[in-house]
Amino acid sequence: MPLRRPSFRQLQALSAVLETGSVTRAAERLHVSQPALSRLVAHLEEGVGYPLFRRVGGRVVPTAEAQLIYGEIQEALRSVDSVGRRMLQLSGAAGQTLSVSAFPAFATTTLPLVVSQFRQHQPGLRVCLSASNAVERMVDAVGMRGVDFAISNVPAHSAAVASEHLCRYATVCVVRRDHPFAKAGTVSLEDITRETLVSLVAQDDSQAIIDRAFQERGLEPDPAVEVSHCAAACAWVATAGGCTIVDPFTAGEWAGQLAQVNTDPPIWLDLWVISSRAHPMSRMATLCLEQLREHLGTLARMVHSG
Repeated sequence: MPLRRPSFRQLQALSAVLETGSVTRAAERLHVSQPALSRLVAHLEEGVGYPLFRRVGGRVVPTAEAQLIYGEIQEALRSVDSVGRRMLQLSGAAGQTLSVSAFPAFATTTLPLVVSQFRQHQPGLRVCLSASNAVERMVDAVGMRGVDFAISNVPAHSAAVASEHLCRYATVCVVRRDHPFAKAGTVSLEDITRETLVSLVAQDDSQAIIDRAFQERGLEPDPAVEVSHCAAACAWVATAGGCTIVDPFTAGEWAGQLAQVNTDPPIWLDLWVISSRAHPMSRMATLCLEQLREHLGTLARMVHSG
């Protein structure tokens, strides 16, 4: 008869008999009948091909082989128990970490809002949010599992990650409320070039798209000020005047101080989710991303993927 590997239940039965020294007490510990436990041990002995106990004066005495493997059995059962506890922990958020990266305009506005709301329903969840204005750095972070997923305004061109389109949105021109543009519903790109323009640094992915929109109209904007992120551009306009073109997420943070004006033609930007192809997202990351999609679905100026 071919030998068989012991089952987990058989190892439990063997361990219980070794610890209690009694089939009866072992059966009580495992909440099974004595005949059932005896069958587990008998099938185990049959499977491995040698006896594990001897009966001496009505008692069961472990054989040398049973004593040799006792420590390994205990270690194996502890490992399985540890795995079981870990699996139960993963059913909730306690002890888990959610790590997300996004371009600065999103990482400082919508992302904290959505993730904080998500965390209210996931007690014990640790959160790590980071900002990057270059998609290459996001790709590296996702690829090295430094973040669960990233939100970019351009797609990633790397075989290591997947880019999923979330939605498209129009930028807005932001000015102080006493600026002439504030009374207009729409302002042309030509008119914007004649103003004191505050722009993002050239390395920013979204600024390259904005610059291209001007160039397609035969315009070469000459920004008077360059800043590292949209919040700083809005702060400059609020303090010193001029105008800037930013995303609606950041502009919304300044709704009480600055006016938003549409541009003609509209300048469209996109949101992309960057995730690893090699490693699936955790359950917490998947749930958070679902909540982000729902939130974006409630916002104006969003054109969503079908």
